[in-house]
Amino acid sequence: MITAQNIKNLISQGETTTLQLKIRVDDAYKMGVEMVAFSNTQGGILIIGVNDKDGAISGLTFEEIQTTNALLANAASDNVKPAIVIKTDTVNIDGQNIVVATVSQGKNKPYKDNKGIIWVKNGSDKRKVFSNSELRVMLQSCGNLAADKDSVEGTSYKDIAIPTLKTFLYKRYTEQCTAAGIFGAAIQASEVEDIVKAIDVNFTIEKLLQNISLIDAQGQLTLSGLLLLGKSIQRYKPVFTIKCTSFVGKSIAATEFRDKMPDSEMEGNLHHQYNAAISFINRNLKSIQVEKEFNSLPHLEVPLEVFTETLTNALIHRDYYQNSPVRLFIFDNRIEIISPGILPDSVTEESIKHGISRPRNQLLFENAKYLLPYTGIGSGIVRALKSYDHIKFKNDYVREEFIITVDRPEIPEEDVYVEGNYDGNYDDPKSNYDGAKSNYEGNYDKDKSDYDGNYDKQKNDYDSDYDESKSVHDSDYDKGKNDYDSDYDEVKSVHDGVYDEVKSVHDSVYDEVKSVHDDVHDNKKSIYDGVYDDEKSVYDGVYDEKILAFSSLPRSRKEIMDLLGISTHPKNYERHITPLIEKGLLTMTLPDKPKSKKQKYISTRKGKQFLKNKIPISRTKFVQN
Repeated sequence: MITAQNIKNLISQGETTTLQLKIRVDDAYKMGVEMVAFSNTQGGILIIGVNDKDGAISGLTFEEIQTTNALLANAASDNVKPAIVIKTDTVNIDGQNIVVATVSQGKNKPYKDNKGIIWVKNGSDKRKVFSNSELRVMLQSCGNLAADKDSVEGTSYKDIAIPTLKTFLYKRYTEQCTAAGIFGAAIQASEVEDIVKAIDVNFTIEKLLQNISLIDAQGQLTLSGLLLLGKSIQRYKPVFTIKCTSFVGKSIAATEFRDKMPDSEMEGNLHHQYNAAISFINRNLKSIQVEKEFNSLPHLEVPLEVFTETLTNALIHRDYYQNSPVRLFIFDNRIEIISPGILPDSVTEESIKHGISRPRNQLLFENAKYLLPYTGIGSGIVRALKSYDHIKFKNDYVREEFIITVDRPEIPEEDVYVEGNYDGNYDDPKSNYDGAKSNYEGNYDKDKSDYDGNYDKQKNDYDSDYDESKSVHDSDYDKGKNDYDSDYDEVKSVHDGVYDEVKSVHDSVYDEVKSVHDDVHDNKKSIYDGVYDDEKSVYDGVYDEKILAFSSLPRSRKEIMDLLGISTHPKNYERHITPLIEKGLLTMTLPDKPKSKKQKYISTRKGKQFLKNKIPISRTKFVQN
């Protein structure tokens, strides 16, 4: 409701993006230009009868009020295309009448003056619009243009990553899936068709995805469908990716790089791109180590939540009509996240700090929350600023980009975490473990050698006796055979009987002695194995803590095995990493691709709680650009 007091308060604040003061008006075209700018931006109020230089009120006569109302009506209908409807009021302030015209934000942008020029507000002033990007923003804000709903030619259901699709369906239709017993490990174990039946028995997967506009009527993926569920966005949209570079120095003109992510590592859908970018940030920012104890965990110099929110914002709200990538640049004093396209609609650098959100890509915005870490209520930037307030925002109208700049803190050298700080603590128990293991194995091998030696000697003695007896009997047999050919069969039978009996005796003694030696050998080995396993259990616990502390940031299998000083053999993986994953203490960064060469491992919240240690936030001094 417009009251005299409200108007006086507005006048006292001077002209703004939504307020214009005029002492008198006599040009319908100029008023039409003001109305076009208001309609294309956030709407606004025109007050006639107030000096815009000092805010002094200069009341209108009755005749001037009539003439002004007629001129404003003419400007709205004849000098704004398409025509708009305005509201005018006459307000008496301290005995003087002024005219207040209210112009609403338009719903059919872009609006033009009668010369075909498009105007928008720029602070308290206005400017012409020539950029195609700004025109797209206006069309998108009115729902007349949406890149995320466009079909991607040549795509089909075959381009969808099935594990990602299963996760998406479960998270979007959790209640229906859970009721059908599809949750936890059963999600990936279930067929897509079974998940769809749990959602609606009358649907096919194609029909379901059509209903939520991720597939069009011809079976092609929409851009949102490709971005969220595709195996590879880059096959069809090569530039819809994130370019990650860490520079040496403070300028993009630097010729030396600390790190640069290959395009192949970024290839995939938005979920994969987000994880890859977070991994790049983790390995290029410094970690702060405050406490020096074995289990103390380092943390990034800038809270990871800042990048969780800003990267998600860049992927979801960028302008997908611009054929250019999101860029992530890390400099010595700052991090920049550069998104194609300026802020959508009437959102400003200041308003986003207060949670104002206008989704440019509504379809993508509504569905990405099932795969990316954001709530969808416009609170992401607010949370980022709450966790770390050294963040700046800039709409670059010339380059048609939105730039988020995060200042890096200046960290005292003694607070910087360097990998290897725990080697002394780690090596001592490991050395003791290896020494004990070596001693037990040495004693075991020596005793085994003694038993084997005695066993071999006794076996040789029995074999020698056997061979001697056999030789005697064979000789008698041969003599008898030569002398008594007629009685050969009888003599052979006698000698064979004696031979078999002697052999049986020797075999029996041999088996008995071998059994005794094997029992002693097994008992001795069991004793040493028991002691060895006890020691092994103790030092495996040390390994577990070492892995969890080291994996507070994503680490590859090789990095973890190198830390432990062992090879990357699958048995070492099964012994040291698999149990931590099964206990929920460690997780994969790419759970959909367990055998990926890009796979890394990071401690879960449960894993960090297991270490029972928290790190206080250290004081830091910030370096401004």
